[in-house]
Amino acid sequence: MAGFGVTTEGVAALRSAFSVINHPRHIANGIFPAPSYPLGITAENIDHEGLPQLPLRSGSDWGEGGALASAAEVLRLMGGVYINFAKNIAAGVDGVSVKSFGRNEGHIHLEVDNLVARLVMPYEKSFPVDFTITGLPPGDYQLSVNKAAWRTISIEGATTIPLTIDAEGRT
Repeated sequence: MAGFGVTTEGVAALRSAFSVINHPRHIANGIFPAPSYPLGITAENIDHEGLPQLPLRSGSDWGEGGALASAAEVLRLMGGVYINFAKNIAAGVDGVSVKSFGRNEGHIHLEVDNLVARLVMPYEKSFPVDFTITGLPPGDYQLSVNKAAWRTISIEGATTIPLTIDAEGRT
């Protein structure tokens, strides 16, 4: 993870790459209600020239292909939720946002918001999210997510912890 910078702008850019894909949920949720391409296809990334527009299509690399490749790389590097205590930064990527995080000695708390649970047509199933934590000394910690019961986790460098988020947004 050396040299990898997390920014809310980077996560927003990743999410925007998916926003103009023709998908029934995008239409139902008002994300992109008037697609002009077949199901699963998109034009080039919206507003990528800095002007409000929906460009034409030159190929999948500027649309859904680029979005999927970017998502794969970001999820590989960060997981669905990323916290770096050494840099005091956090980002939610995979359908969640980080509302708050902190550490008090051996206790780590994390509060995430399930963004897809709040849609007009929400995601109806539980889904796994990898939580990557880094920037802490090695050892055992107590973790609480969304004020749930504390559980013991072991940290050794960058550590990935699987979480499951249910349809109501609980972990």
